[in-house]
Amino acid sequence: MTAKTGGLQKPGWDIPSNYSRLIARELDLTAKQLPRLLQGTGLGITQFLTEDSLLTATQQVRILRNALELSGQPELGLRLGKRLTPATHGAMGFVAYSSADLLNALQAIHTFLPTRASFIQLHLQQVDERLECILDFQELLDDDIQRCFSDAMVNPSEARVPLDISRLFVRADSL
Repeated sequence: MTAKTGGLQKPGWDIPSNYSRLIARELDLTAKQLPRLLQGTGLGITQFLTEDSLLTATQQVRILRNALELSGQPELGLRLGKRLTPATHGAMGFVAYSSADLLNALQAIHTFLPTRASFIQLHLQQVDERLECILDFQELLDDDIQRCFSDAMVNPSEARVPLDISRLFVRADSL
């Protein structure tokens, strides 16, 4: 997967806070330590911990920046990616994980990603005999944040590949 950065900004509260709560669990933060993660977001602990709360892209990016600083580990995105399950992504995760093959799973993610994080778009394009997956971040992100998001998004596709290898391959002429 490659990533490119766009300049279009989509304001709105559309990112489920469960992604950021997963970050807090990965960092093993207690409730008393959460303000350090939430610093600069304008979020209170109660709002953050509410199951159905939504974040803006700006808040999500700030939480990720705070998490990188708290952890001191540039590979945090890979660690977060290992924690992601289909359930983390709601219906999008279940549709992708139950897809007949990798191409259909990627197409499901392409279709439903805007419902989970409108500031990230997945573009799929066939180039010769390969399929390119391009992450397009609609917010301006510094290199560390872009890498962290990319690592977290790529890692699950690596770690959660179904064991039935025959499901993964699609003939190039059927793309």
